[in-house]
Amino acid sequence: MSPIKPQNPDLSKDAKSTLTKLAAWINDRNVPFLITSIGMIVMLLWAGSYKMTAPGAEGIVPLVSNSPLIWWHFKVFGPYIGSDIIGLTEITAAILIIAGYVKPHYCPAIAF
Repeated sequence: MSPIKPQNPDLSKDAKSTLTKLAAWINDRNVPFLITSIGMIVMLLWAGSYKMTAPGAEGIVPLVSNSPLIWWHFKVFGPYIGSDIIGLTEITAAILIIAGYVKPHYCPAIAF
């Protein structure tokens, strides 16, 4: 049995009006997902790097201190190193999202 193939993989070729062609082109290339992902990458890099500054570290002290999950974080590491760890986590998440675009089928966990 042969696998099911989409009937129209590129809908922009069959569209008649300019607006329909544009909508089909955007749909074919998944543009909304890419724009949202780029926005998320920018925000993670910006917020992560801001947490590595003194005002950023002091700004999240009340948030982390009252958090039910990471209230212990600043007691163990202190506010500046703890804030750096949180910032590095956000920057690492952004880098991993970028790596997913560059090499989408590479997973270090199963590479060995």
